[in-house]
Amino acid sequence: MAKTFKVDINGLKEFSQKLKAAADGDLIKQYNLWLEAAGMEFLDIVQDEIIRLKVVDTRRLLNSFTRSDSDCIFKLTGKGLKLEIGTNIEYAQWVNDGHYIGSKKLTIKTKNGRKLALRNIKNWVGKRKWIEGYHYFDISLEVFEKILVTSMEKKLQEWLDEF
Repeated sequence: MAKTFKVDINGLKEFSQKLKAAADGDLIKQYNLWLEAAGMEFLDIVQDEIIRLKVVDTRRLLNSFTRSDSDCIFKLTGKGLKLEIGTNIEYAQWVNDGHYIGSKKLTIKTKNGRKLALRNIKNWVGKRKWIEGYHYFDISLEVFEKILVTSMEKKLQEWLDEF
């Protein structure tokens, strides 16, 4: 007598249809919504860090991490599969990374209108000084990456269960 076995593939057709629906855009639409929400959460984290670190600010930097602000960069590209977030505030990177103030040279105007450039003067008031950055964006990225991994795993499981 020959040995046989039976394979039951009940639901394969339904599963195949769900995969097709996901590939035709349902999953992409859901991903876009999730990514946009994640981006909004990142903006909140950046604002929280600016406030927590007491970054010297006239609120322009803080407000630039609000999606409705004209200086906020919030772009979904690549059919919504890529999100770029940032700010157009020119000093934002200096506040984050740190910067020098002062100049390496001192220019003095003489009585006859001639300019003299004096370099490497020690102990003068306008000496260059390093201002340490607050690293608010870097810290925000670290916090967000931890949240994102957990959120993405959970969302992927939901999508797998749905499709």
